Order: sequence, then C-alpha cells, then structure tokens
Amino acid sequence: MDSPDGPRRRRRRAIGGLVGLALLAGLLVALPEGVRWATVSRLGNLTGEPVSIADVDLNLFTRRLTIEDVRIGKRPLARLERLEARFRLLPLLRPPSLAWSRPSIRRPRCASVRPCPANRSSALS
Repeated sequence: MDSPDGPRRRRRRAIGGLVGLALLAGLLVALPEGVRWATVSRLGNLTGEPVSIADVDLNLFTRRLTIEDVRIGKRPLARLERLEARFRLLPLLRPPSLAWSRPSIRRPRCASVRPCPANRSSALS
C-alpha cells in the first residue's frame, strides 16, 4: 500500500525534472549568444575596432561551432564569411580556454589601409 507521501514525492520529482529540463533548454539556447558576446568583446579589445557577427551556431552534441559573417571595423577592415570548427567539451569548463580541432575559414578578406601624410587630405583624388 502506498504511503500518503508517495504521490507528493512523485509530484516533487516530476516538477524537479521539468525544472531541470527547462534550465538545460535555456542553457542550450543561451550558449551561442554567450559565444557571440565573448568573441565580439575579445576581438574588439584586441583590434580596437567594432566587431559584428551575423550568426553563431553551437552544437554540444556534435561539438561543432559555426560563426558566420564576422566583420572587424566599420568599412570593414577584415571579414570572414564563415568559420567552422570542432571543439572539445572539457576545456569549456575552464573559461576562457577553447580547444579547437579542424578549423576551416571560408572567404577571409582583409582591406589594406595606408595612413595619409599629415599635409594631405584623406579623400582619394
């Protein structure tokens, strides 16, 4: 015969399981935005230029990271159409380290910028 605590205990476990699943789903949705924020802030600090990223896809199950349309600078000075890489999970627990394997970069572009002499206009003639 079930004790009166049996149904309560099952209900608590079910609620706890649903809360755990909701937290896991929230983490899986928020993680790509965290990668975007960390990448933009780190590249911005390194270059001193504004950085934008169009899309970040992070799949923890296949361990694949895809970053699309990275632009550095207003003009832009540098641009990557797509960056794909595989990563290891354990180094993610020790931020800010990330262990890459098999990275591939599609269509990198870099604009050369020549400083103007002090006595000339910056406009092209």
